[in-house]
Amino acid sequence: MEMSQYLDIFVEEAREHIQALNDGLLRLEQNPTDKDVVSELFRSAHTLKGMAATMGFAKTAELTHRLESSLDLVRQGVLSPSSSYITAVLQAVDALEGLVESAATGQEDTSITIDHLIAALPTSADVAKVEEMVETAEQEVASTAASELEEHALVVLQAARRQGLQGYRLDVSLAPDALLKSARAYMVFQRLEQHGEIIQSEPSVSDLEAERFEDRFTVWLVSSAPSSLLQEEIENIADVRSVVVTPLDQRADSASSSDASADMTPRLRMGKSVRVDIARLDRLMNLVSELVITRTRLTQLSRDLDNHALAETTATLNRILLELQDEVMQVRMVAVEQIFNRFPRMVRDLSQQLGKDVDFEITGQETELDRTIVDEIGDPLVHLLRNAIDHGIEPAAERAKLGKPAKAKLRLSAYHRGDSVFIEVQDDGRGIDVAQIKQKAVERGLIGADEANSLDDEAALKLIFQPGFSTAKQVTDVSGRGVGLDVVASKIASLGGRTSVHSELGQGSVFTIVLPLTLAIMATLQVKVGPERYAIPLSVVDQTALLKRSELDVIEHRLAMSYRGQTIPVVDLREALAVPHTSAQAEDVYVVVVYRGRKLLGLMVDELLGQEEVVVKPLGRFVDRSPGISGATILGDGTIALILDVTSIV
Repeated sequence: MEMSQYLDIFVEEAREHIQALNDGLLRLEQNPTDKDVVSELFRSAHTLKGMAATMGFAKTAELTHRLESSLDLVRQGVLSPSSSYITAVLQAVDALEGLVESAATGQEDTSITIDHLIAALPTSADVAKVEEMVETAEQEVASTAASELEEHALVVLQAARRQGLQGYRLDVSLAPDALLKSARAYMVFQRLEQHGEIIQSEPSVSDLEAERFEDRFTVWLVSSAPSSLLQEEIENIADVRSVVVTPLDQRADSASSSDASADMTPRLRMGKSVRVDIARLDRLMNLVSELVITRTRLTQLSRDLDNHALAETTATLNRILLELQDEVMQVRMVAVEQIFNRFPRMVRDLSQQLGKDVDFEITGQETELDRTIVDEIGDPLVHLLRNAIDHGIEPAAERAKLGKPAKAKLRLSAYHRGDSVFIEVQDDGRGIDVAQIKQKAVERGLIGADEANSLDDEAALKLIFQPGFSTAKQVTDVSGRGVGLDVVASKIASLGGRTSVHSELGQGSVFTIVLPLTLAIMATLQVKVGPERYAIPLSVVDQTALLKRSELDVIEHRLAMSYRGQTIPVVDLREALAVPHTSAQAEDVYVVVVYRGRKLLGLMVDELLGQEEVVVKPLGRFVDRSPGISGATILGDGTIALILDVTSIV
């Protein structure tokens, strides 16, 4: 068989199993008695072994076979998963990752040695003992066929019996070397649903779809067909080793509700999904983006022509396009979990390397972002987490002197707020010494001594994002709080986001990254400054106000205004963007109040033109570093408007 056509599928699924092995091993280290985790690890190793053997990758198959046999010892309780054992298995998983990545080119890397890894893993368990345990379990299952039914399934069973139907439990075993086990499970469901209604499965339907099971699964069915017919139907499916059909005991009715209705027959079906290349989604998004530009142009034409029929057609097109745009956006959205899942292993290894005890917590991993953004935020988060462990968190002895718990807390969280996603890295370490930052900044010539004395804490903390800035006393391969933070800030800024830090000396630090949901289409407030038109991202806009110029104050030679009981600075965009003054300044001015980190800022403009969704276009490498500008967009009349970057304007 020509296997090259299946190579991409193998590599993608193998990466998922390797990630599952990493995650499961870390969970097992925290809870060595969790048999469910051991079973998940065993299934992942078993599946990866079969896939590698089928593709002809001998080293990968050999190593996963040994790993599977070793995990079988843990599964039987013969071997205790100590920390040293977990480390040995993790090293084997690292080698597997290298083998899989090399296999992506079509051939395994022969330079990767696995003999020492195989030697570090205990031998497999006695197969005969395992078979005996399985046989005993099968007998116990057959004797209690209806006892594991959930309450709603018992209700359905009672209703079905009133219609003269029989309940069955089917225990299906697949061949150990079966490929595409989820497809076999789907075929079993399909055959059974031709003869009745499936009321429950074990594992669940979602677990069967994701192949989170070994070689066996159980299905409960109500049907008018005899058991012999059901058994024959299932046995005829390829890779089905055996099927045991057990009629459900009539006494199961006693556990169900007496007022069950005859129509309560829920139907569980296997879902369907398709893997799509991200490049195709990018092209689809580009096409939708062009449609948005065309839609804007048509809307402008219908207004100019004052044509009722054209206006109605444009309105219909607009509604359909909004739905299409939303669907494409949803398809492109992925949970940050796929990035966050990399970090528990990294935190564990780095903590052990530095001799620190760290309790790492992840929350909000279900938060969704555009795929293109998720792919780019991995490196910045690695910098923040490594710096937090190395320079932020104190050694255990130092924490004890300070009265802190020996185990430090490190938290990675994500959450939505408005049209933005916030990602925070928080530690309870020593915090950042603002005085030391000012001193280092003066020594490096970044600021003068007088300016350093006048800086508040927030402004001083921003200095750590300067290139090469560090307060580390000793250079290491991990280094200090400042190394890499300029990379973090520039990368996040290139994604249309911003980075901030809040720290309390002796208490810890919080680094916050704010990102847009997507880079492709953005809701904006259109404004006019002199003869030029600009777009302000609506996600940073708090409110707009119409003021008299005389109502603005001047504090320390800077414009300011009163807003909700506080005084906030005001920036005249004519001056900030060097827009030429083509006419005398009007007495009435518009101020757009925007968020700048946790504070507010007023942007003074000449005119408000309304809200509009725009397609974000990059400026190109020649003008990509222009301060105050993050991108451009094509308007309905074909002209170009620049998108403002509030942070860099300030």
